[in-house]
Amino acid sequence: MNRLEPLISVLSADVFARFCRLRGYNVLYVCGTDEYGIATETKALEEGLTPKEICEKYHAIHKDIYKWFNISFDEFGRTSTPQQTKICQAIFTKLFENSWISENTMQQFMGKDNVPFHTVMFPSTLLGTGEKWTLVKSISVTEYLNYESGKFSKSKGVGVFGNDAKDTKIPAELWRYYLLTNRPEVSDTLFTWKDLQAKLNSELLNNLGNFVNRVLSFIAKPKGRGYGSIVPDAPGAETHCLTKTLAEKVGKYVEQYLEDMEKIKLKKGLKTGMRISSEGNAYLQNTEFWKLYKEDEASCAIVIRTSVGLVYLIACLLEPFMPSFTMEFLPPFDQSSLDA
Repeated sequence: MNRLEPLISVLSADVFARFCRLRGYNVLYVCGTDEYGIATETKALEEGLTPKEICEKYHAIHKDIYKWFNISFDEFGRTSTPQQTKICQAIFTKLFENSWISENTMQQFMGKDNVPFHTVMFPSTLLGTGEKWTLVKSISVTEYLNYESGKFSKSKGVGVFGNDAKDTKIPAELWRYYLLTNRPEVSDTLFTWKDLQAKLNSELLNNLGNFVNRVLSFIAKPKGRGYGSIVPDAPGAETHCLTKTLAEKVGKYVEQYLEDMEKIKLKKGLKTGMRISSEGNAYLQNTEFWKLYKEDEASCAIVIRTSVGLVYLIACLLEPFMPSFTMEFLPPFDQSSLDA
């Protein structure tokens, strides 16, 4: 069952793929299970199965976990398929024919994990064939996600695994959020249960959840106490001082978000998106909309309509990170009704 550590890479790629689709880019998200190596044979012996049977078993388990985490693969394959085998053998044969395969002794200085393979070995292998492969142009690398006071260890049963996350009954979207806020982009990060609880409470519940709930619940209240579930018209918003200030701030945050995401700074992009929610909460407090509803109906309509627009915007920006959250809040909105 997947440790959360390697799951970070799959989840990160999912976020970027979703973002690129929203931007209208040509996207193909391919992943799969690596079924070759000593570990496969050892696990098969341990469980009394053949290597093929152990691969079948764990491919299904991995696929189920990724489905639960809402990973949007375009293709989730495996290294043992006839197609994969044919391609690998063709590449090897081409390298042999081009005299790129020989026995030598050399010294290598390697980085963490499989970074050397994807940045040096695999591109070199493709170049060695002399064929016109599409080569990697950039690579996003994560460091290690450690567990509590040490490292994840499947053999020692230390850490949280994909099936464990599912068994906690904590929704997948909340796991996605926490893992992405804790993404080890530039250095190793640490998973702790205490930090998980703190982030979900302070950031998702008290910040995002509070803002969305205040706005939508107020609109849903019957007329006389709210707007009867109808977003009010709000002419003159461009001259409303606090709204104008908010618009300027949010515009800069959106620009920053797009810049972060294009550079695959996903952790920073998520943080920037959440800042808009914080600005929304501050906007509601500073305008004291509950007083405006009784004292200045026109200004209250501006505040509420603007806040609904913010909910829509936040849902769009967070879609790559928490797609189910977006699907829950976007359907009630008719975008054309918010453009005025």
